[in-house]
Amino acid sequence: MMCMCTGFAKQGMRTHDAAHDFKSWVERYFSDEEALILLVVLVAGFAAIIWFGRMLAPFFTALVIAFLLQGVVSALTRRGLPHLLAVIMVFWHSSVCC
Repeated sequence: MMCMCTGFAKQGMRTHDAAHDFKSWVERYFSDEEALILLVVLVAGFAAIIWFGRMLAPFFTALVIAFLLQGVVSALTRRGLPHLLAVIMVFWHSSVCC
C-alpha cells in the first residue's frame, strides 16, 4: 500500500523545482542592470502611451508626417534644388493637397 505522504512530498518537490527554475530564470535574464532598465523604460513608455494616447496622437502623427516629408525634401535636394526651396515646395504642396 502506498503512503499518501509520498505523493504530497513529490508534489512539494515539484513546487520547489518550479520555484527554483523561476528564480534561476529571473537571475539569468534580469541580473543585467541594462536589461532591467530597458524593461522599466519600455513599460513606462507603454503606460504613458496608453494613458496619454489621445493627447499624444497629434504629436505622433506630426512626427510621422515630418519624417515622410523629409524624404521628399532630401530627394529634391539630391536633384539639385536648394534646401530652402525644396522645403517651401514640399510645405506648400502638402498644405494645398491636404
